[in-house]
Amino acid sequence: MPAIAFERILRSFRYFKPHIHIYGGEPLLHPEFPLFLEYSKNYGYRPTLTTNGDYLDKYSEVIMQSSLSQLNISLNGIIEQSGNFNQNLQGTIKDFLDQNKGRKIINFNYVIEPEGYQYIEELVLYLNNNYKQKEFYCLALQHFNLGPNDIVREKIGPSELFKLLIRIKRMKLKFKLLFLPDLKISDFKKYYETNHTFKNKCYVPWLGLNIYPDLTVTAGGGIFTCNYILGNLAQDSIIDIWRGSRLRDFCSRLIKEGLPHTCNRCCHKLYY
Repeated sequence: MPAIAFERILRSFRYFKPHIHIYGGEPLLHPEFPLFLEYSKNYGYRPTLTTNGDYLDKYSEVIMQSSLSQLNISLNGIIEQSGNFNQNLQGTIKDFLDQNKGRKIINFNYVIEPEGYQYIEELVLYLNNNYKQKEFYCLALQHFNLGPNDIVREKIGPSELFKLLIRIKRMKLKFKLLFLPDLKISDFKKYYETNHTFKNKCYVPWLGLNIYPDLTVTAGGGIFTCNYILGNLAQDSIIDIWRGSRLRDFCSRLIKEGLPHTCNRCCHKLYY
């Protein structure tokens, strides 16, 4: 997305003041990334950002001077490059936290994937033993993003993972530990071994919109599976899309018919 298009979007909101979350792909790869922060500050927004952390050293000063309120740092790539926690987390990430000194809220994200779930316990213990209290706020562990028909017996051993996650849940930690979705311990196996629908409700389409680089707008506020196209900001205003018949009809169908099959394993739907 050209930075000037982002600026036009912010200008179009006027009295309509949504929360802005910047994500990708990897936002820090954008050649105009500093302009996104500059425009956000100029228009009075305190956005949040999701990044893989690789370029925090390049943009640390820009970020510190910006109006960003929160950074979510995805650790999968950093951890799984070698599994060497000392090398990968004591470098760029630690330097950034030292510079931050609590000015921005920092959260870490880690997705439970077949290639990296064996690192989870080591990661939790490392963060607890090597980072000071309040250096970061939360570690969010996102359950493996299963397709609607996937069962992971051959990808992740559910019994092994079940025991691992219970141990982690029972640890006394300096930071907040969050699971996405926030399943009850008794439901871990059910989530991984069956296609159980749990509760068939979701509030996400009522909470936000997702804007793609070509200015296409979809329901869901950044949830990729909510890919119902509502319009395009090159032709339509954000207010007209938010109040328009396409979003209203989409939400009405969710109320009447429930969630589609593809939503069963989404980490943002209501499970209880």
